[in-house]
Amino acid sequence: MEKARQKAQSSRRRLLEGIDRGGYAEAITIADSEPELLENPDDALLRAELALYRDEFAEAEAALDRLGGADLWIDEEGEAGNRARRTRLLRVEVACFSGELDEAERLVRPMVDAAVRGRDAQSEIRAIYDMARITRHRAQWNLTIDRLERALDLAREAGNTFYEGRIAYTLGYCWYSLNRFDLAVPFLESSLDLLTSTENLRFRATVEIFYGCLLSDRGEPEAALEMLARAESTVGNLGVMSDMVMARMNVARTLLVLGQYEEVE
Repeated sequence: MEKARQKAQSSRRRLLEGIDRGGYAEAITIADSEPELLENPDDALLRAELALYRDEFAEAEAALDRLGGADLWIDEEGEAGNRARRTRLLRVEVACFSGELDEAERLVRPMVDAAVRGRDAQSEIRAIYDMARITRHRAQWNLTIDRLERALDLAREAGNTFYEGRIAYTLGYCWYSLNRFDLAVPFLESSLDLLTSTENLRFRATVEIFYGCLLSDRGEPEAALEMLARAESTVGNLGVMSDMVMARMNVARTLLVLGQYEEVE
């Protein structure tokens, strides 16, 4: 019985480490095919990660509730500290995506120093990235870019090309919002390459949805439609409704450029 428990714990830990580098496909396949391991904290973390990935916020919160106050030990080293920091960062992201930016900021504020004390490079990268996403939602572009550049350096030092791709996308988004297409496009193209070679699911599709719109604006509607169709198929298979709507809206916008009004309607 104890060996089975240890094996299950090890499996969940491996999947969590995998999604830190983009391995969502394997994690989704395994988690969706197996029942919840109610006494296994890493199973709760895994299910929270995947629920958040698919915009299932209530399910993410329910999984985090199974962990109680696990995120109180964010300064610890080792397994307990890593679990606590992941729990806290998941709570940050649930708050951020639910529009509770002040709460997200409160939760994330101590995380960078805690990750450094815990010798946890992945949590440091993720915490800085989350801080940047909070300021991006507030349109504080210069501060966001500064934080993203710091996170990008750390991701490169850690050899985490998946997070490098995620950060590059957000940098591209920021520069686009500042009308610096000359800086936005290289980041978006780099992000697409990095995410295709690592995660190759929702986050890759997110870049395609955004970049497809930009391609349409640059007078490349056929390329835009091809990219958007791939993205819509990906997020449709995952069941991420918000991304499906955005992809379909950008397809319609591109078809307007081509004068295909009946298809737009």
